[in-house]
Amino acid sequence: MESFLSRIENIFRNSTSSDELFDAFRDAINTHVSDVDLYKILIGNPVLSADEIKMFTEKIVKEIPNQALNTYMWTANVFGHQKEDSEKLEDAIRYFQKSLECEPTN
Repeated sequence: MESFLSRIENIFRNSTSSDELFDAFRDAINTHVSDVDLYKILIGNPVLSADEIKMFTEKIVKEIPNQALNTYMWTANVFGHQKEDSEKLEDAIRYFQKSLECEPTN
């Protein structure tokens, strides 16, 4: 399993192919990988479009609901670091709001 996780991490970290990233993501989800830190590497991959980031984030939250706050915060920060694009700043705010909705008292 460790070599599988290393392979997935390598793809998430280094791939420039959306198709390869999607396939690796599907493999990780199908084998019930629940390490949210691994998925954060995927979400932070600069090759992904905003729509792909959103799609991956929502699927992660669906599959690992107890990590929703952590996942939404990470996605918000990924979008927030792209300050030159006002749409991505709006996406960051939306994901910060989603994280707040997960745990309003946090």
